Amino acid sequence: MADLEKKYGAILKYEEQFAYTLGREVIDKPEASVWMILLPVLFVHHAYRVNRYKEAVRSFARGILDSRQRALDMARRQIESGGREEIRGEDFFSELDSASESDRMLAEKQLEVIRIQHEHYLRLLSASGDNYGDLIRNAYKEAMYYREFVDRLTAAEQDLNRYLTENVHKDEGSRAVVQRMEDFCADLRGREVKSFF
Repeated sequence: MADLEKKYGAILKYEEQFAYTLGREVIDKPEASVWMILLPVLFVHHAYRVNRYKEAVRSFARGILDSRQRALDMARRQIESGGREEIRGEDFFSELDSASESDRMLAEKQLEVIRIQHEHYLRLLSASGDNYGDLIRNAYKEAMYYREFVDRLTAAEQDLNRYLTENVHKDEGSRAVVQRMEDFCADLRGREVKSFF
C-alpha cells in the first residue's frame, strides 16, 4: 500500500502543478508600471490586484483539480479493493436529478472527461515507477499510446468547452479564455509527450 500511496502522491502532485500552470497561463496577471515609483498609491492598488490574481489562480486550479482528484481517488479505491467503481453522475453532481436538460447534458460531457481521466489514473496506479514520468512510460510503453490518451482527453475537453461556450458562457471573453486554455493544454501536452518519451 505504501507503493500505491507514493504513486497516488506523484500523480496528484503532477495534476496540481498542471492546474496551477494552466491557471497562471489563462488568468491575466496585473502588470507593474513605472508610475508606481512616482505615485506609491498606485503600488497599493497593484498589490491588491496581484492578491486578487493569486486568489483567482488558486480558485481556478481548485476548480480544475476537483474532478481530477475525485477520479484519482476512485481509481485508488478501485485498486485497493480490486473491484470496479462505476462513475455515476450523482457521485459528482449532487443535484443532477433536479437539473435541467441543459445541465444534465453539461454534466454528461464533464463525466466523459472524468471517465477518461479515471482510466488513465487506473493505468498509472497499476504501473511501476518512482515518479510521474516513470509511471507514464511504464503504463503506456510508447509515445503513440500516450498520445492516443492525450488525444481522447483533448477531444472530450473540447466537446465540453464547445458546449459551455454555446450554451452557458456565450460572451467573447469566455470564448477567449476557453481558447487560451485549449491552446495552452495542447502545447503543454505536446511537450509532455516529447519529455516522457
